[in-house]
Amino acid sequence: MCFISRLQNIPFWVIGVNSHTIPRVSKTTYTVANGVFRELLKEARVAKSLTQADVAKRLGVSQSYVSKYESGERRLDFVETAEVCKALGSSIEDFAVAYSTMVTKTRRRKEAEP
Repeated sequence: MCFISRLQNIPFWVIGVNSHTIPRVSKTTYTVANGVFRELLKEARVAKSLTQADVAKRLGVSQSYVSKYESGERRLDFVETAEVCKALGSSIEDFAVAYSTMVTKTRRRKEAEP
């Protein structure tokens, strides 16, 4: 039996992962970055003159699904975000660039505040 196959049966927390080397990721939906993410999705929808119901219909989901991710009550994963971008007639690449630019500007503004 090789070393790797023996490790596969051991829970990861027993292997001795150093918690100082693994960055903590916030599970909250109320971060600056997540706020920018939600705002950009809403702005993209409004810019196309679409209602939440219009986007929901394109996605094949309920209107409340759109409302929940726009309000932060629900988080989208990468695949869902790509589908929303497609429903809005945009590419995930364009969205990622806009998101990155906006997050950087927002963080700089917050750091400049006294």
